[in-house]
Amino acid sequence: MIIVCKDGQQISKLEKKLQQRFEISSLGEVSQFLGIKVTKNKRGMYSLSQRSFIKEVAERFGLDGAKTSKYPLNPGYFRQQEGDALADNVQYHSLVGALLYIAMNSRPDIAAAISILSRRTNQSAQRDWVELKRVVRYLVATEDHQLSLSSDRTKDLVLIGYSDADWAGDSTNRKSTSGFLFQIGEASVS
Repeated sequence: MIIVCKDGQQISKLEKKLQQRFEISSLGEVSQFLGIKVTKNKRGMYSLSQRSFIKEVAERFGLDGAKTSKYPLNPGYFRQQEGDALADNVQYHSLVGALLYIAMNSRPDIAAAISILSRRTNQSAQRDWVELKRVVRYLVATEDHQLSLSSDRTKDLVLIGYSDADWAGDSTNRKSTSGFLFQIGEASVS
């Protein structure tokens, strides 16, 4: 469990109350949580990184020495022919799950690509598998990227939301795509 509060006395009070009901131990500042490396710089800005998990995923799918990619998804993906269906899409499902975990926790730059490719889990074709592996190759190329969380502590923490959508933008099935971003202060939280 991670406890976050501006006031250290409040954290101590909560820890004492928890100790009355449960056996707990305080490990101090967070450095690793659910496979996510957490670092804090001198200005108090936190950064989240999943470099080791990205390397593990690349190794598991045989992409650790593969050529890297500049883009998470081929811009011409929607113009490609369907191609042959995958005989067994268990690996496809596994890789989609791993990449969703990365996208949701520390790498929102791949969220759109994974959203598009995860729509194909039931009817995945060879072209979808190639594009899914491209996302991994992109992550390997950009493994040093981190999600930075910071706030100007002199300002109030205001929740701001943005959203956008296209109307029937997928030319193959006329499905729409939507997206959103929520920020508290200057930090993106969703």
